[in-house]
Amino acid sequence: MKTIKSNSSFRIESKVKPLQKSDLLEISGREWFDRINGNRYYCVYILINNRLVITVPYTYGYDDSYIQSATEALKESGIIDTGREMYKIDAYCRDNDIHCVCHIQMNCKKKQLAK
Repeated sequence: MKTIKSNSSFRIESKVKPLQKSDLLEISGREWFDRINGNRYYCVYILINNRLVITVPYTYGYDDSYIQSATEALKESGIIDTGREMYKIDAYCRDNDIHCVCHIQMNCKKKQLAK
């Protein structure tokens, strides 16, 4: 897929309007564990209504870091508007009647992460 806009922390893969009621937001992460250095890395794919919209490439982090990165990418790209408040994405979606699914695939190989 052709990249429309690139930022140091994410790539916008296709144009999309801001999220609306009953849209489906899927945040899909992949995590790789670097056994030599003991660090975890992840990438994130953000889909809206089953269409890839944003990719957050290979980044250091653990636990729910992938959700935080997705939230920041959604805010910076103008897809969600939380004002000055820092919302957790699940709370934002619940408050705005948006269906949200977050999941991560653990134990991926390094080459499976987006660059």
